[in-house]
Parts: sequence; structure tokens; C-alpha cells
Amino acid sequence: MLEPEPYILRYEIDGKDEYVRIDRFDVETHRCGLSAGDQIRLIEDIVIRDAAGKPTGEVMAKGEVHTVLKGSTDDPATLPLRTPGGELHMWDNDETVWESFGRV
Repeated sequence: MLEPEPYILRYEIDGKDEYVRIDRFDVETHRCGLSAGDQIRLIEDIVIRDAAGKPTGEVMAKGEVHTVLKGSTDDPATLPLRTPGGELHMWDNDETVWESFGRV
């Protein structure tokens, strides 16, 4: 399945948190150049951090292959990925994806 599960996007307006449910996935080709179904491989270990920026103790290992999922026009800055373990993982939908991933 190339559609992620619905998720909640948090953003700030005038110092107040606002929340939007993202549940429409209508983007096949992302602005970073990847398309739903593409596979990309981590070229470096990534330390997982919590919302405060503290390491959680988890690491995504170099060499892991992630699958690109459909995106949403309601959240165009996000590139949804599926981890090898099946979890939803978000990345910035821009050229910085190539700093950590390579095409398979």
C-alpha cells in the first residue's frame, strides 16, 4: 500500500498551536523528484530524537531501504516514507533528502 495512515500536522500561528488532520493522499510525484513506490537507501546512520531534540536511543541504520509513499497537497513540505519495519516516517520534501538517502 502506497498511502500512509492519516496523521495530525501541528503548526504554529501567532504563538498558538493549530492542528490539521491529513487524510487525503493525492500526490504521486513529490517536489524532491521522488515518486510513490520509489525505494531509497540510508547512506548514514540517523539518530532518532524526540520533540525536544533529545536522542531516544533508537537509530535508523545506514543501508536501510525506505519506500516512498503518496503525499498530500494539504502537507506539501512532507515526504512520507515507510520504514523496513512498516512504520510511517516523515522527511522534508526537498533536495535535503539526498543528504541522507540514495536511490536503490
